Amino acid sequence: MDQRELASVTGIARNTISNYELGTTARVKRPYVAQIALATGVPLEWILTGDMPQAPDGDDGCAARDSNPEPAGLSAAPVIPIGRKQVA
Repeated sequence: MDQRELASVTGIARNTISNYELGTTARVKRPYVAQIALATGVPLEWILTGDMPQAPDGDDGCAARDSNPEPAGLSAAPVIPIGRKQVA
């Protein structure tokens, strides 16, 4: 899914999505990040922190869905966790 498709699915401006990917946005809107997570099937925690969420038993749960621990369907652009930014 590219930025244009993601913008269309979520209703978030493509420029905003681009700025989130580049890490140039000072205040990240949590509702936007939640919409991106839902649209891409990527765990919200992974988008915010770069860490895969752990199940209570310590298993990351990826094997049941996919043997690749990285979320699929993202553009080839590097993913920069936005959790270090201020989330509104």
